[in-house]
Amino acid sequence: GFDCDLCGHPMVIKLGRYGKFYACSNFPECRNTKAITKEIGVTCPICQKGQVIERKTKRNRIFYGCDRYPECEFTSWDLPVGRF
Repeated sequence: GFDCDLCGHPMVIKLGRYGKFYACSNFPECRNTKAITKEIGVTCPICQKGQVIERKTKRNRIFYGCDRYPECEFTSWDLPVGRF
């Protein structure tokens, strides 16, 4: 696991309306949450700084986006493969 970047308490996996997510164990004092993501080992083709991660929509559809969002708004329905 990892600690909350706002208060330092451990983050725990919770199940919500749209699936699993990380939430601070110090709830309700701290309401920090993070989406569960999966790195795919590809550098973002737009900003060249972030990593492309796999995420899910509220309807459980997989898409790919830059982990620097909202600074970089790269998204794709197709799996990016990196440079050749």
